[in-house]
Amino acid sequence: MHKRLANDALHRFIQYSWPGNVRELENLIERLVVTTRHDIIGVSDLSAWSELISSKDDTGIKLIPLHEALENTEREILNKAFTLYNSTYAVARALGVSQPTIVRKTAKYGILRN
Repeated sequence: MHKRLANDALHRFIQYSWPGNVRELENLIERLVVTTRHDIIGVSDLSAWSELISSKDDTGIKLIPLHEALENTEREILNKAFTLYNSTYAVARALGVSQPTIVRKTAKYGILRN
């Protein structure tokens, strides 16, 4: 396959903050390559992924999908916990979850520990 991004689609990618890091971008591009039938991927191909289309309500507040907001919050809490505690056991105890849960979530979010 020889697929390319149109300039308008590339501009959308640049404007988006990518809260899910590089893996989010990688997964989206992979899906677009597989699901689009033409060689140039444009903005119209992005419409199925509402994460890239900014959605604002009447108050002007940008809304993001709930699962994304939960993941962002979880990632932030884990990062803060690892600044306070030196082990996954201590973080698990402080957050009231099991140590395997901390290990799994650390891997999921790509959190690097000392």
